Amino acid sequence: MTAILDLCIADGDIEIRECDLPHITAAELRKWDISRRDLMRFAEGVELMKGRTPSDRVRPIAAQRLDGVWEVMLCGYSALTDPLMQGDCGSAQ
Repeated sequence: MTAILDLCIADGDIEIRECDLPHITAAELRKWDISRRDLMRFAEGVELMKGRTPSDRVRPIAAQRLDGVWEVMLCGYSALTDPLMQGDCGSAQ
């Protein structure tokens, strides 16, 4: 399973896969207003997910607090972002 972290920025959420980390440019970091050091806290999300299963319906996210500090936490899926709710679910008749 690929480790994924959702980065919550002013322009919306960005899904970052662990394999993408080495390819993120300085320009992207400036645009997202995050340091490479803070982005490398990606491992905290991986650690938080240990022992979790898909049925737990949570994902790791990183969000900037009002004091400017980036925080990694678990967040539940909404009906709009839940992968199990995507696609054609059929119709009741």
